[in-house]
Amino acid sequence: MAYCDCAPGDGDPGLVGRKISNISDEEGDWSGHNPHSLAESTRCSSDSELSMGNYPSVVHTPRSTCAEEGYVPAPGIRYTKSEPLVEMDGNLFPSFWRSSEVQILQNEWAAREGDVFVVSQFPIWGLGRLLVALVEGGSDPWRDGLLEPIHFLDCMASMGARTFMDEAAKRQGRRFFKSYSIPSAFPCKYPFEENAKGQGPSPKIVVLVADPRHVITTIWTFFTKSKCHFFDGSLTDFIRWVASGKFRIFGEFFQHAVSWAREAAEHPEYIQLFDAGRLGSLDPKEVRAELENIADFLDIPRERAAELVAATFRRPTGAAEALAKDTCSLPSVVEGDHLLEQTGRNLNCFENSLNNAAAEVHELWHTALKVWVTSSSSQLVQLARVSMKGMSSTPPLMLTISMKGMRAHEAGACRPCVFALRGICKNTAEMCLYCHADGHSKTKRASQKMRQVRKAKQDEERIRTPSPSPRNVQLQPLSTRPFFLDLPPWCLASAMQG
Repeated sequence: MAYCDCAPGDGDPGLVGRKISNISDEEGDWSGHNPHSLAESTRCSSDSELSMGNYPSVVHTPRSTCAEEGYVPAPGIRYTKSEPLVEMDGNLFPSFWRSSEVQILQNEWAAREGDVFVVSQFPIWGLGRLLVALVEGGSDPWRDGLLEPIHFLDCMASMGARTFMDEAAKRQGRRFFKSYSIPSAFPCKYPFEENAKGQGPSPKIVVLVADPRHVITTIWTFFTKSKCHFFDGSLTDFIRWVASGKFRIFGEFFQHAVSWAREAAEHPEYIQLFDAGRLGSLDPKEVRAELENIADFLDIPRERAAELVAATFRRPTGAAEALAKDTCSLPSVVEGDHLLEQTGRNLNCFENSLNNAAAEVHELWHTALKVWVTSSSSQLVQLARVSMKGMSSTPPLMLTISMKGMRAHEAGACRPCVFALRGICKNTAEMCLYCHADGHSKTKRASQKMRQVRKAKQDEERIRTPSPSPRNVQLQPLSTRPFFLDLPPWCLASAMQG
């Protein structure tokens, strides 16, 4: 069988390499496609190119040839480019993926002291900036050029393993690498060798997990709204794709985290799971707490984590220009939105989209969550159980909107910190949940008498009517007269006849 990653235009689902013996003329008609959403050629490869476990090489074939050879669109999936995914051995991979190059890294490239590998099944652009600054000693997550191509391990390895190893060897100090791979495809000598565990910090793997609703919405946002845009469909369609088990990028969606949870249980000294959902909170204190946990695991001072969180919530002038240069930047963040992927907003967005789905999708979704519920990882079990609660587990909409920042302040949508207006706030402007910017009018505090009246009214509303004491209840003596003597005569006659 041959594989294809050609992508039709609007109105037609994309091809992910599934082949059938018969194809109708309508399915094979490519004449009506939008030329702006299609590349001039597609990539296919034949069975003869599969050798020694390598994935098929990429050759250019006209779209008409792909249709004639019997490729069928996968239902519910629609791409806008000819690049994105190819189906190989039942899983989906980026079209740049080369298993032969990854195998070279698995056999030849050993991690050195201080290396940090961040693994997740979802993209981390804003969070990636924060973690790169934490690992490599930076103090500004907004810096121009902070994210470099070498940080993206899977992509760089596929472009050339030995070239990547040469470039990585030139880097001084601790190194950060991001990977989407499952343990069996991890592009490095793994488990780590003993010679990598010297006097300095040992190499570590940070596995980011989160509420699957947050993960799915993050992936969909990246697929549809970033510069790497290639998925054309609603979030409801995307949820249906994942819930049906057909989302298998680098492996099955839910099994990806389960496989790394097993590795963390076996090698807790250099693999741990952390909650990316907490890092996506709008509360700086919650973000700092989770980032400090990561810093402790990586032998990094907690003070640096606290400084980076404060810098993350302090958007500098000129940040838009620096962010716009990133390959996978999101327009909303460039225009002034919060840098980190927001958990609360994603949870509400997911639940609203799920409500628009058919009952079958709801059933598939809850069935899919059982993979985590029945896993041996208590962290995955907890995340799945919270997800099963649905809308009741999402934060109020008011708490999913940033209550501070220049964008909210200029739009009049921020909420001023009343303690900062009086000069008694215990938090800095960066670590406070509310707005400390200038321009807010000082609120007049109620008089002491009014506060006492308000407190008395609140206390009165909390008071419940006490139940009667058992000592005050008058118990009536039981009557010794048989009850049936008080019945009317006709009832007695009926009872006797019965």
